[in-house]
Amino acid sequence: VSNVIAFGLLYMRPLQWCLKTKGVSPRGNLLCMIKVTRRCLRALDMWRRPWFLSQGLVLGAPCRRVMLATDASLTGWGMVMSGHPARGL
Repeated sequence: VSNVIAFGLLYMRPLQWCLKTKGVSPRGNLLCMIKVTRRCLRALDMWRRPWFLSQGLVLGAPCRRVMLATDASLTGWGMVMSGHPARGL
C-alpha cells in the first residue's frame, strides 16, 4: 500500500523507527510479539483513515511488457521507451 499511496513511504517512516527500536528486523522472525506503545499507535493512525487509503492510484492488471530501445555513440545516447524518447550527450 505504501507504494501506491502518494508519499506513502514517507508515512511509513515513523512506524519503521518504532519497529526498529523494538529490535524487529524484516529479515528476522516476523511472528515475534512486541508491545505496541503509544508512539507506534500514532505512527499507525494515518493508515486507519479511509480518506488517506482512498487517495492512491487505481490498480489494474499489471503491464509486464515494456518496449525499450537504446542507442549510444561517441557523441551521445538515445532511447525510446513505450513511445517516449530521451537523449543526451
